[in-house]
Amino acid sequence: MVTVHLIAAVIWVGALIHVVRIAFARRRAGQATLAIIVAYARIALWLAVVVVTAGTLSALVVIPLGEVPSVIPGTTYGRWLIAKLVLVALALALAVYARWHMARRRSQPLAAVRIEAVVLACVLVTSAALTALAPPAPKDLPLPFPPPAVGPVVAVGDRAGWIGIGATASQGQLVIRLSTPDTTGGLDPAAAEDYSLVGNLAASDATEHQLRFRRCGAACFVAAVDWAPGHSTITLEADAERFAGGSAAVVIPWLPAQRPELLQAAVKATGAERQLVVYEQVTSDTRSGLGDLTGLPMAGDEYVGVGPYGSGRAPIVVLLDRADGERTIALGYPGEATYVRP
Repeated sequence: MVTVHLIAAVIWVGALIHVVRIAFARRRAGQATLAIIVAYARIALWLAVVVVTAGTLSALVVIPLGEVPSVIPGTTYGRWLIAKLVLVALALALAVYARWHMARRRSQPLAAVRIEAVVLACVLVTSAALTALAPPAPKDLPLPFPPPAVGPVVAVGDRAGWIGIGATASQGQLVIRLSTPDTTGGLDPAAAEDYSLVGNLAASDATEHQLRFRRCGAACFVAAVDWAPGHSTITLEADAERFAGGSAAVVIPWLPAQRPELLQAAVKATGAERQLVVYEQVTSDTRSGLGDLTGLPMAGDEYVGVGPYGSGRAPIVVLLDRADGERTIALGYPGEATYVRP
């Protein structure tokens, strides 16, 4: 359709330029110009119909019909497209007027032809601008890799059935990474598994809406989110081809406060304890429960030594809550798919 659109447009513009040049030459020589303008008018309207039809179909390939209301006025590409459509409509109106003028008055509408030539030149300029601009990508088009975090970052994790969930929230987006037990024998387990994910966001102001995820590489999904201040609850339903999934909920505080000094203080205080009891529940499938609660007595330095936070550092340290003199932090190690939270 693009080829048809371009060929018809080139013939239309070329024919008009030729007509204008010949008409002025014949007029200076005192010869009649009506016949040549009539011949042009016969083909101009049909060429215009082909240009508009093929151009409309080509545009719908770039911008799906359902996204036209948001893309057209909201992007630079869309605004240039509006300008082109207005100019094409004006050129069509001039072509129709020329045919009407010749049919009713039997005289040559040279002024309308000159204006039509100028308008079509402007159409060519807007067409060149559109070719230089990147067309808007469909909102559900998969990305080849996860988009980088922008601005403040929160990283939390959970498990849905056999599927591990890592959620990284940053300005304007939510990235979800999924994982399952490695049964590939050394191959990339994320690439070997086919995942599905749906989600819902409940903001602190009691508003709810469904998240529109698109893929961003193996086992990765991203959704655009306009975070509201306060705590937002993300409810996720994850599933995999070979492993049973389930539902999980994670809480995202916004705006997050990065507090690495709290982790350092917690590791220092815990490591100084001579004896403590760590209570844990372990499961690989949350559908069968969280496992039995088991108490493990150990020294404080032994406890911090077996966790990823033993150095007192983490890529993401976020203050989740503060109540009754206690502060709750969440740690994120997205590169290792490890998340620590109460």
